[in-house]
Amino acid sequence: MFCEKCGYNFPEGVQFCPSCGHPVKAAVPYQDRQAQPQALSYQVPAQQQYQAQPYQMPPQQQYYDTRKIDNLDTASFVLGISSILASAIGLVGFLAVLLAPFAIAASIVGLVFAIKVRKTTNRQKGLAGLILNIIGLVCAALVLMSCVACLYVCGSMR
Repeated sequence: MFCEKCGYNFPEGVQFCPSCGHPVKAAVPYQDRQAQPQALSYQVPAQQQYQAQPYQMPPQQQYYDTRKIDNLDTASFVLGISSILASAIGLVGFLAVLLAPFAIAASIVGLVFAIKVRKTTNRQKGLAGLILNIIGLVCAALVLMSCVACLYVCGSMR
């Protein structure tokens, strides 16, 4: 007889394989073992064959430092408010010559920050800063143009 685990040949009547110690409960005589048909390899039916699909990477979330984005968002908001205030104060008088360029510069920097925040987060964050900076830029440009027009008119009256 042969051990079904290791294939060792041993005499009949043995309860454990002398080679590996496997219990011999269903030992098959050598003649019966050879008479068994060879194991058939498994073949998948034609309609169920596996077809390889191209691997697609799952979409990755973009990592960004939330503190840095929050700081840029706050800076954009503050620069928008300060450019509007500088434009409003510039309407008072001679301060327009000094404050209008500051308001324009603050609005441009605030716009850059707001656009960076909007591109990074893909959310509504930075929208208030963007709107305030656009308003501040338009107001500062109007104040500067009115100041230049006033200087032109006043200069031609002499």
